Amino acid sequence: MTRNRPWTTVAGALLLVAGCCTAPPKESVCASGLCKAEIAVRNCEAGDITVSPDPIRVHEPSTIEWTLTDPVYRFAERGIQIPPRNEDFVIRGASAEGRKFTVLDKYTTRGTTKYAIEVVRRSDNVACKPKDPVIIND
Repeated sequence: MTRNRPWTTVAGALLLVAGCCTAPPKESVCASGLCKAEIAVRNCEAGDITVSPDPIRVHEPSTIEWTLTDPVYRFAERGIQIPPRNEDFVIRGASAEGRKFTVLDKYTTRGTTKYAIEVVRRSDNVACKPKDPVIIND
């Protein structure tokens, strides 16, 4: 006869619930032709910049909008740089006092495109080390 151990049953149930309820990795938030991404700068000089989501997955012609989460930083003049030979993208530029940057993805070809993010610290205009995430046209 097996002895019932209530604590193992409870522990197993908690693990099952925790496993089912953890947040999945953040995917692109694209709806009605607008994809949004957030940029957080942790260490400007080291280039410790995170983009969420990364990669940005686009499924139709869309405007991609990046927003800096910390008002200490702003986008540089060429805030988002995409290789110039790539005709899929049209740079729209910065807005909201440099905290947002938009690019039109015409979505004419499928594939992966690396891009560069350039931000500047407002207090002293020091450029942060660039970050190079990815856009995927699925």
